[in-house]
Amino acid sequence: MKPHFCRPVLYISTLLEQASNVDNNHDVYPMTALDEITLRTPDALLNGLATRQVISNCLPDFEDKYELYACDIQHILISIRIATSGNIIEFEFKCPECASIDSYEINIQKNLPLLSAKKWFTHLEMPDFVLTFYPHSYRIQNDFALLKFKIDRQLFQLSKLPNPEEYTGIAIQLVETKTKLTLKYYSDAIQSITMKQNDIKVMNRTHINEWFQQADTSQQNQIIAFIDEAIKETYLPNFNLTCDSCKKNIEIPMDMDFSKQFRDNIMFLSEEEILESLEKMGKQITAIREDLMKSVWFMRGSISYGDSLFLTNNDRKIINKIVEDNMEASKKMGMPIF
Repeated sequence: MKPHFCRPVLYISTLLEQASNVDNNHDVYPMTALDEITLRTPDALLNGLATRQVISNCLPDFEDKYELYACDIQHILISIRIATSGNIIEFEFKCPECASIDSYEINIQKNLPLLSAKKWFTHLEMPDFVLTFYPHSYRIQNDFALLKFKIDRQLFQLSKLPNPEEYTGIAIQLVETKTKLTLKYYSDAIQSITMKQNDIKVMNRTHINEWFQQADTSQQNQIIAFIDEAIKETYLPNFNLTCDSCKKNIEIPMDMDFSKQFRDNIMFLSEEEILESLEKMGKQITAIREDLMKSVWFMRGSISYGDSLFLTNNDRKIINKIVEDNMEASKKMGMPIF
């Protein structure tokens, strides 16, 4: 349950509800200090718990956050971001061409209406079959992304060994495993297959998976392309920027999933670079806790440390401003500060 001083900032319906013409409203609360700490906890980010926990705290309407449909995750996380810090995302980007670092900003509120889950409710007509689909749950999406990350990370580590050609057999096995996982992931999005010749509809999960695994490459590619388009509609469009220094045009995919961002960031880092990144995250957590402790101490117990964990970033800014103003006033009047 949310503390009494927390109030929702937005009310949204999910993309799936919009596509199904379901009129619903879900409270969206801003992220708190507890969420900020969670988003700097490496294990929680790696296994997807961080994203799940933030959704749980900011959208308490949903009982099982892992069984949310993946098509709604980006929309929900964008709404949480807007509720927490407004419409504008500011970030720094290092140009891969000239290595210069420049600042950019994106108005995510402007692009939010572009998101849709309607393609999931259309069908794919093939010469002999008609296929219908349904979106993955976040659990299935996250499990697949985590397994794929582990395989890609192993392949990267193999490529950095002194004699990578000696491990070709292992690399081939990893690629084969990744291919099987990928095919299973896409087949799990097929809801039904109807054979035109005899109008028989197949909905058995095992039979659908077997059919997809045995389908020819052109059929697989056509189905994968359809599903990719359905997934793409639920994401913000890629952000196009131009480097201020070398004028290179760069396209950046917009993925709001905190866990996915963390995995992508460490994918191609060395062990030393990963440890350095984790140490930086640990220092950020310490800084948040010190800030909370300072607020609790100056509030003389009117807010407990447990309560302070549920303060939003804006709440903490207001409290810190009050503390600074009072300290300045005390100094001017020559009053002791305890």
